[in-house]
Amino acid sequence: MSRNRAIAAEARFRAAMVEAAWVTARTRSSIGTRLRRLGRGFGKQHAKKGAVAVADTLLPPCFVIA
Repeated sequence: MSRNRAIAAEARFRAAMVEAAWVTARTRSSIGTRLRRLGRGFGKQHAKKGAVAVADTLLPPCFVIA
């Protein structure tokens, strides 16, 4: 795989993981609670930082499943 395709694939994967974090925020799970708590801590303008942190938390289970 060429470097450009790898970078594009990485960006799509990152976007999908952050989207999964936002979906998880609507659940009553511990990870959803964590994102809501981080969103309050970072403030409304920087809630995306919390989503990226939660996406990083979701990463190991995704690799176990795949």
